[in-house]
Amino acid sequence: MLALTEEAVSAVNTILASAELPEGSGMRISRVPPAEVAEESADPDLELRLSIVEAPEEGDQPVGEQPVFVEPQAAEVLDDKLLDAEIVDDQVRFMVGRQA
Repeated sequence: MLALTEEAVSAVNTILASAELPEGSGMRISRVPPAEVAEESADPDLELRLSIVEAPEEGDQPVGEQPVFVEPQAAEVLDDKLLDAEIVDDQVRFMVGRQA
């Protein structure tokens, strides 16, 4: 299952707090549909979309106790991955790497 660094948890919580969303909201990670993948993509299977949602969709997997939901197709890709984040000024950059 996908794991999150402390930086990623902090970034997600900051984004959700600034969006003033209702309780139960979170960040959803899903795969980009093949028709929307850029032609220059190095690996179309790894194209992911992050979105802020008020609730998970049916079948989404929660990531532990965090307000992060993973679409079943994305969960296959992210099973052994680690989500990290870097905050620079007012921009958040999420990165996916392998778990140690």
